[in-house]
Amino acid sequence: MERVVRLHMAENIYIHRDAIELIRANLGPAASNEVIGRAAGDIADTLITVEHALCLGDTGQLRRALRHLRSVGEQLGLLQLARVADDALAMAERGNAVALHAIVGRLMRLGDASLDAVIRSAGMDG
Repeated sequence: MERVVRLHMAENIYIHRDAIELIRANLGPAASNEVIGRAAGDIADTLITVEHALCLGDTGQLRRALRHLRSVGEQLGLLQLARVADDALAMAERGNAVALHAIVGRLMRLGDASLDAVIRSAGMDG
């Protein structure tokens, strides 16, 4: 009899804390929480756009969304998220659909974990 094993995929998230501290230093606690909260919402919306564009085969929208995700990730110190968005962008530009789908799968897992981590890091988790 064959045995089926379920692999649990998890991403360890590392935040470049200097980015969050710079936002806090420049804006203060209240305004920085608002900016970080909006950026986290923007990441969530952009992840949905990436998934939607990929399903529709809209490479123009996909590339725009991946560039935006890379930029917001860099601004918040989510360098892994930015790097994986950049990897997905490279595969979209090369037309490598198999690699693109695999990388976007990782991007979705990383995006979810990154959102949780940045909210906790900014002290906005309640």
